[in-house]
Amino acid sequence: MSPEEKAIQLVGEMYLVHSTSPSVVTLQFAKDCALVAVNTLIESRKDDPRFDDTLYQESSCYYTPLPMYLSYWKIVKKEIENVTFNEN
Repeated sequence: MSPEEKAIQLVGEMYLVHSTSPSVVTLQFAKDCALVAVNTLIESRKDDPRFDDTLYQESSCYYTPLPMYLSYWKIVKKEIENVTFNEN
């Protein structure tokens, strides 16, 4: 799954989870929840030296960020801000 697809999935799931309380559900609220989830994941892996793949990413123009590594989740965080939904 691409980082963009993962961002859409996370925001969509947060939107659905909180849709039972429509007075507080907004796209921005869902984005904030998704960011909390991604930040929690990153924080939980901070002591794993294999998680930080940024050196590999910078040394090769052919490197593809994978979901088990830090660079992927950094891109997901950026993509979360770009997610848009039709809020009816």
